[in-house]
Amino acid sequence: MARLSVLPSATPSAIVAAAAELFRKHGYAGTSIQQVSAAAGLSKGNLTYHFPSKRELFAAVQHEALRYVEERVMDRSFAEGADTLAGLEEFARRLRRLFVDEQDVFVGCLFTNVAMETRHADRAVADLARHPLVVLRERVARHLARGQSLGEVRTDLPPETLARMFFWLYEGALTMARALEDSSEYDLFRSALRQWFAPGAARPESVTQVSTPTMSSGGH
Repeated sequence: MARLSVLPSATPSAIVAAAAELFRKHGYAGTSIQQVSAAAGLSKGNLTYHFPSKRELFAAVQHEALRYVEERVMDRSFAEGADTLAGLEEFARRLRRLFVDEQDVFVGCLFTNVAMETRHADRAVADLARHPLVVLRERVARHLARGQSLGEVRTDLPPETLARMFFWLYEGALTMARALEDSSEYDLFRSALRQWFAPGAARPESVTQVSTPTMSSGGH
């Protein structure tokens, strides 16, 4: 999901940065250790010294990408926004930059792509990919709860449900942008956020408070 910046001399970090971009573009099965080593400018032996298996390499990518999105994308967006909903809009805008390749073509979210791809083939990797989605949803809920306390976010639904709504809408818009090869699908989602989350917004009839399912512990 994230494009990680590293110093050339920081070998493990360079490997993780190269792997993150390849996993994002080609998926888990479509990325080989040989491809990562070539992209990082290292021998395969040097790479496997640091990361003996592709699963361990993906775990490192997951950890660094999640930290990047939490700290440099989400928290920075809410900190710099004029209000909570401006922060939510900025978060969606910054996420967009992580979803496109050099030709401005949507390639999608690393976490979602790998979670869907590996859910049957490798449950441990799928759990690794799912975990950041849950963490980020909980973090958005905390920001929205603060916005509710300030009168900046609708209060007729709990913040946990609002966070779910955000990710439902975001995933739908991202899927449509990719399927139709039309970035305006995502941009329309971002521009409509205030209509859905501002105080006084209409309550969707089918949305009720839902419980969070317990995830398996593998890979966390």
